Parts: sequence; C-alpha cells; structure tokens
Amino acid sequence: MVHPSDSDELGGDDTDIRQNWRITHTGSGLGFGLTLNFQRATDALLLAASFPVDWTLDADTLKLNPEFRKAGHTVQAEFSKGLDRDSAIRRLAELDRVA
Repeated sequence: MVHPSDSDELGGDDTDIRQNWRITHTGSGLGFGLTLNFQRATDALLLAASFPVDWTLDADTLKLNPEFRKAGHTVQAEFSKGLDRDSAIRRLAELDRVA
C-alpha cells in the first residue's frame, strides 16, 4: 500500500493520511488502478492476498498466472465503481467460462 503526496510523488505531506491509498505490486510498481481510503485499501490488499498467488514474482511472470488475473479482477469488481467495476465483473465471468 502506498500513499502519494499532493504532487503524486510517494512520500509524506500534510494530506489526510486516511485517504488516497493505492495497492501496488512492490516488484513492478504496477497497481490495481484503485485509490481508496485506508480501511478499504487494507480490505483490498487482504482480498488480493487470499488468492494462491506468489506475489514475490516479477510482473511479467505474474501476468501469465490465471490466479493473478482472477485476483486482480476480483479486487476491481469489489472495490471499483461504474464501468471499471462492470468490466471487472465481465472479465471474471470470462475467466470462469474458460476454466
């Protein structure tokens, strides 16, 4: 979990620390495309961690893992809004049909 400053750089500033958290993959810096309050970010992180994924792998290797894709779409379906949420739900359904 990372909390960018007002200038969108990672690090401290005077903003409300409970808001604007992002979930990212440490090895690559890639994220789920979500900006959440601290509690929801924690919940999203725990949901992602509940999938059988070795999160220590590099991003290119993870992208090949169907459980990684399922984890990402599940987190987005649960914590996104609007079209992002609908898109994640459709992608989850597609993954289920393929499996």
